[in-house]
Parts: sequence; structure tokens; C-alpha cells
Amino acid sequence: ILVQASPSPSERACLAQSADMSIMPANQMASPSYGGVVKSWNGLKGFGFITSDGFGGDVMFSKKDLAEDLREVQGKFLQGKAVAFDAAEGVDGRMKATAVQLVMVEGQAVAGMIKSYSEKNGYGFINSTAMGGEDLRFQNRDIPQAAMGANIIGQLVTFQVKTRPDGKMMACQLQFQSGQTAQRFSQLGFPDGMAHNPSPKGFGKGGMKGGGGGGGMMTGMVKTFSEKNGYGFITAPGQQSDIKFGQSDLAGGAVSSGTQVSFSVAYLPDGRVQAKNVQVAGGGDGGGGGGSYGGGGGGGG
Repeated sequence: ILVQASPSPSERACLAQSADMSIMPANQMASPSYGGVVKSWNGLKGFGFITSDGFGGDVMFSKKDLAEDLREVQGKFLQGKAVAFDAAEGVDGRMKATAVQLVMVEGQAVAGMIKSYSEKNGYGFINSTAMGGEDLRFQNRDIPQAAMGANIIGQLVTFQVKTRPDGKMMACQLQFQSGQTAQRFSQLGFPDGMAHNPSPKGFGKGGMKGGGGGGGMMTGMVKTFSEKNGYGFITAPGQQSDIKFGQSDLAGGAVSSGTQVSFSVAYLPDGRVQAKNVQVAGGGDGGGGGGSYGGGGGGGG
């Protein structure tokens, strides 16, 4: 007769744990969380890399691995940002970052989705994974001017966070993540069932067309310009990243770093902004302006 010894308490615990894991769906398996900094991000190609002390090298992530409220960020917005993420082994055996979300760092812009907005009441709320899913209130003065009167619920934005005197945090300086979205709002009519609203002052009839000029003028400062390379960059208030311009976009000859300029904006097919009709501030007919994507400015000629 074969007598099988009863398992010890520790063996029973191990067996129970193994049984639980064997029937747990893969997508519910506990996954460790990591922290790191985005080393690079290529929005056009849809992938980037995170540097993390938890790994021997950089960890790749793709657009589909970003939190939903980060899916439309442009340019260099993600670079240098602190993130939290999970990791999974890819088909090639290398670790890949998943469920990537921003970590709130004081002074840095974060991303979110507009959850609600009442033009009548003059405020709305943004939900952001970077804030732990907390809703942050914003005022109507903080939305891009071109979106006044439109249905902006569900739009993805970036914003700054400030603390009110009562200790509560609120969102300010909202910008649309996508240049194409900003372009849409800058037109005379709002497609996709959005409310019709006159084009903001400074934007010509028809608004800004993809790849074409707008008519709304902005102001900024030349950060760099190389005659040899034939292009430069302008730093403008309220913009996520510097705005590129080419030598052919100069209306009054060469400019140098530190020069205050006015310019019109055009949206490229990939949604990026390019400066056109760049001229020394005060040297043209267009009025001043400023603001964010889709933000408006002063009067045009």
C-alpha cells in the first residue's frame, strides 16, 4: 500500500499560489511598476525610448502604449518627462514599456482630456492620469481663443498646474495636443457637429489650411537661425515647442538670435506648426498676437 504524506503548510501555500496563477488571465497578472525619464520620442514614427534604473538599457515604447490622454502630444513634449510604466517581454525577447503615463512634476506641463465644460458658467474640468485620475477645474480664459463657442469636450490638451490660495490645484494655459485639431478650431465653422462661431479676429476667411498660411499673427523671439542651413527656430509664448521657419519664410531679410519678430502660422500635414512671413516685430502690417495652438492674437491687416 502506497501512503502519500500530507503536504506541509508551506507546501500547501505554494500549491495554492501556483493554482491561482495558472487560472488567472494573462492580462490580470500583477506587473511591477517602474519609473524613468523619456529619452526620446518620434511622434511621426510612433515610438520612443525610456531610460530607467530598473533596466540595463533603454526601454522602447510605442504610441499604443501611451495613456489615452497622451495619444496626440506633438514634437518634443514627452522628451525629458518623468513617467511611470509597466513592462512586458516582446516577441524578440527584449523588454518593452507598456501603460506609459506622465508623473506630475512641479513646473512641467501635463496632459489630459477635457471631461466637461460650460461656456455659460465659465469653467470646466480636465481628467488627467498624471494627476492620479483627479479632475482639475479650469476657467474659460484658459482655453485657446479659437475654441471659444465650440464643443471641446473630449479633446486632448496639455496644460500647466497651479495651486490656488485654498490649496486646491487647477489647470491653466490649455493647449490642444494636436495641431490638426487646433487648425480645425481656427476655421470659420466647426466640423463634426461643433457649434458654429465666427473666426477669431486675426484669422482670415477660411482659417488656416493644412500646409498653408493662416493670417493670424503671432509674436516671438528668434532662438536660432543659420543662413548656411537655411532655417531657424522661434520661441513663442504658449507654445509647446519652438516653431521652425525657413529662409524663404523671411519677409525682411536675415534675422539673428534674440530678434523679436511677428509671423503668421501654417500647419503642416503632420500637424506641426511652421512660421511664415517672419519679420522684425513692428515692421509689418499684421497686428500682434500670441497664444497657443489655435490661440488667436491681435488684429490682422
